[in-house]
Amino acid sequence: MKSLQRMGHNTPVITVALWALAAAVLFPIRVAGAAAAPDSPPKTLPAKEPAQPAYWRDPRLEKEVRFPEEKRGSRRKPRLGRIEPEFTEGPLRVDARPGRLVEGRVLAGSTLVRMLQEQTGVPLLLRGDWMREPFAVPLAAGPARELMDDLARVFNASWFQQGEIWVLARSQTEARWTAMPREERATQITANMRTLFTSFTPEQWDKLARTERAPLYAFPPPQGRPVMESIRLYYYNPELDAESVPTRPATRGEGLFLRLAGAGKTAALVLEAPGPAGPRGFTATFSFYDRETGQLLWGVPPPR
Repeated sequence: MKSLQRMGHNTPVITVALWALAAAVLFPIRVAGAAAAPDSPPKTLPAKEPAQPAYWRDPRLEKEVRFPEEKRGSRRKPRLGRIEPEFTEGPLRVDARPGRLVEGRVLAGSTLVRMLQEQTGVPLLLRGDWMREPFAVPLAAGPARELMDDLARVFNASWFQQGEIWVLARSQTEARWTAMPREERATQITANMRTLFTSFTPEQWDKLARTERAPLYAFPPPQGRPVMESIRLYYYNPELDAESVPTRPATRGEGLFLRLAGAGKTAALVLEAPGPAGPRGFTATFSFYDRETGQLLWGVPPPR
């Protein structure tokens, strides 16, 4: 009985001892690890190198592009840059990089692309409006793919592959509009105009005949969409010169008008848009009748 009484008095001591033993058994690694923690810095993963664009894998673009007036032995390698549009092609001392005056040449985007294609054999295009811009091109040889990198940097754009053609643009859609074959572009514009002609009600035709011209926003969106798509197909066409295309705001629907011109067999629907020459600098005319056969082109006669 006395031994049991003594055990009862020592129960708190035994309990504390048992807890200490359990902690030592359950957490030996944590305690030991804390005591022996090394002072070495934490491990870091090696930095990944940025992936090269897909066109870097084309061995033809490793070829150095040379310009006729190249300065031999120059230690400096200035980069390509954009300049004001009033410059024309020809030799010029140009500031191709901020704070650096270099001997260079002013080339239109279309000329630069043609030189790249001739020397590499790779078909290339810039977005339609960029083909018409002048560039300050340094007279220093370099791999074609590096020049393509410079172009992408200048325009904050990317190269998209459309079939066999590399197109510099800011989206896949812009690249598609730029690289569209001539026949497909004409077919698409014709289809857009057919949609527009056949969507007009007799009341709309009469109203259009009574007004000098009507803004595109006055028509419902389903009738405005084919016009907008046609404007973009004109704007992104790399074959047109700067005087033959609408301005970029026109691709957003700004300043677009429709009007009727002529009468009878000479009647036509005219699309007007801002162009380089002014608010009505771009026009596209769509006749109601075929000039050779005299047949209706869209199945819709002109209003009387």
